[in-house]
Amino acid sequence: MYDLFWHGVLWLAHILFVVCFIPQVFTNFNRRSTDGLSPVTIFIYFCGYLIETLYVHFLQMPLAYRVMIPFGGMVAGTMVMQRFWYLKEEQLRYRLLLSYAATIAVAFMLTVVGMNYPAFVGHICGWVGMLLWTVYQLPQTIKVFREKSVDGFNFGFVLLAGTGSLLEFIASLVRGLPLQTVLNGVRGTAYMGVFLYQFYLYGKKQ
Repeated sequence: MYDLFWHGVLWLAHILFVVCFIPQVFTNFNRRSTDGLSPVTIFIYFCGYLIETLYVHFLQMPLAYRVMIPFGGMVAGTMVMQRFWYLKEEQLRYRLLLSYAATIAVAFMLTVVGMNYPAFVGHICGWVGMLLWTVYQLPQTIKVFREKSVDGFNFGFVLLAGTGSLLEFIASLVRGLPLQTVLNGVRGTAYMGVFLYQFYLYGKKQ
């Protein structure tokens, strides 16, 4: 029963990681723009989910991870599509297309290697994913700080993603999951605190 409870907490955390995108997607749609988000954050978000999918698959992580992380990647992909759709500069759109295509090609090669060496590729992807998750929110933090504005950056996105990170951190400690997952939870919770402070500072100026 105890183990079942914490497995349920992991499911809840990853459901939050999926639904957290929805408020931001609607904000982008209403504004017809993704300018509220750092384009680097969107790109690293996509890369992180791609590499994390390989990590949880090859290391046979709990079912919550193997089901919800690919779903999170698909929803995150919606923001990528919005980025392309609302971008007006054709040359920049072409460069973005090349960047995402190269990322998918690398993920495909890792998948092929992982079929023969699942543990090796799984752990490599886990550490790469942790590195990506560590830095992906930094460009957004810098963007908000420089512009002194959270305009176009959805508060619900921050709150839901941060709550998911906190739950994942606690559950991963209790269940003894790999260190990469524990550190990801610490990172997400810390960034939630930073973003909440930025909303406190700059949100009242909107």
